[in-house]
Amino acid sequence: MAAAFPAQTKGKMNMQLLSRISSLCGGGCAVVEAAELSSGLPRETLKAQLLSLAAEGVISLSYAEDGVFCLALTEKGKEALSAPAGEQRKRGAGRAALLALAAFLGGFLGAMAAALLGGAA
Repeated sequence: MAAAFPAQTKGKMNMQLLSRISSLCGGGCAVVEAAELSSGLPRETLKAQLLSLAAEGVISLSYAEDGVFCLALTEKGKEALSAPAGEQRKRGAGRAALLALAAFLGGFLGAMAAALLGGAA
């Protein structure tokens, strides 16, 4: 269900959820109910968001059953909350550029090796 939201809205929702988790957990682990975490989101959507945040490594989700969650904010989550949104986008763009460069160089070097080996045979 969480995929039905546009990426920008989902990002804002995740940051709001991270902020709420931070205030509820106070730097440690806390057991909270779904109603404490979000206002108006269906439980399944909230659970999907929490699982997504846990997969990204920004929260630690120890328990998730019947609308009750045991969670904590990780160091990566604290950094995400403290970093300005523009800075997060710049880091993502830098990683994408580096990945594109690595892919180009890998393809180029692979083609050169194939040409050299194919020409020698």
